Amino acid sequence: MFFWLNRRWLAFVPRLCYFPETFRSGGASMIGVRGKLFLGSVVLVLTVTVVSNFYLQSELEASLVERIQTELKRQARALSARASSEALLYDAEKLSQVSQEVAHAAQARVSIIGLNGTLLADSELSQADLRQAENHSTRSEFRAALRRGFGVARRRSATIDSSMLYVAVPIDQGAQHLGVARIAAPLSQIKLALAQLRSKLILANILSIVAALFLAFVVSHFVSRSIRHFADSARNIANLGQGRVPIYSKDEIGHIARTVNRIIDRTEKSIQDLAEENRQLTATLERIEHGVVTLNSKQKIIFANNRAINLLQLSRPVRGQSLPQELFTKDPSQNSHLKGITLGPEVIMAGNGAGQGKWLAEHAKLETSDAQVLLLRQI
Repeated sequence: MFFWLNRRWLAFVPRLCYFPETFRSGGASMIGVRGKLFLGSVVLVLTVTVVSNFYLQSELEASLVERIQTELKRQARALSARASSEALLYDAEKLSQVSQEVAHAAQARVSIIGLNGTLLADSELSQADLRQAENHSTRSEFRAALRRGFGVARRRSATIDSSMLYVAVPIDQGAQHLGVARIAAPLSQIKLALAQLRSKLILANILSIVAALFLAFVVSHFVSRSIRHFADSARNIANLGQGRVPIYSKDEIGHIARTVNRIIDRTEKSIQDLAEENRQLTATLERIEHGVVTLNSKQKIIFANNRAINLLQLSRPVRGQSLPQELFTKDPSQNSHLKGITLGPEVIMAGNGAGQGKWLAEHAKLETSDAQVLLLRQI
């Protein structure tokens, strides 16, 4: 079953992948409807993907940083509550032990700062290093924590020489500030998390683009199928002069096909009516005793009945032939057939019908075209 499905799909894929579908029009290669639909889908998918990628990336990065800040703030408040309840600020050894425990659990740097900015405990520093650490009273997160109850900052730590994200909250006992609890996460970890987020976002974009392009192939194939059938049928009708456009749907394409078929029906009916009228007219002209010739604007014969063919001594088929030039003059010195004949103003030609007797031709110009009709009278 799986092999059969694979064979069906392998047979179907080349039809989908025949892109761009082109045809020749006026010597120039043009993209077909399926190609245009697919290209339009590609442009739309890529545009939406690029725009959404920039938007989602910035939003996700801001959301990730905010989530990290919120988590650091929660851990800092827990540390502040623990330090204030157990009076850790007065026991340096126990304060250092607690900072180490919290730092291990939070995978972050933990600091306890006194009100005067002295570093009381730090998970990254020993007791000897604490005594040499610089005063933190000027640090922005420290001052913001005492002033507003929360402080956050990004900078490079001079103490451990690393870029950090700092979150600080005050350590309170009642309404009195005892110090500041601060938790810091390396920006390198945040950048790594952002890089992983970008990688996942890029992978998701690639998968969505591939899926969208495949759907664009399928949709463009099925949407353009009725149009291709319509074009093929119209081409066959133009080449063969007969046939109808098949109707595969009830949408706009199906409506156009039905309209075209009605036009073809009316055209064929008109052609049949004209052919019947032509047969009746030809039969009528063949029964009259005068010759009738129809000429176009270039003086070429369009039609001549049998009487005219005999009078003018024309060979068959007569369509496209020219009348002898000497018949177009009324000068007796140039047209020997005019000797002894008195011509009226309506006569434009005269001749001798080789056993049929002499004849004169009168003409009438058609009002709707440049053609003219000659009426040949035997005299």
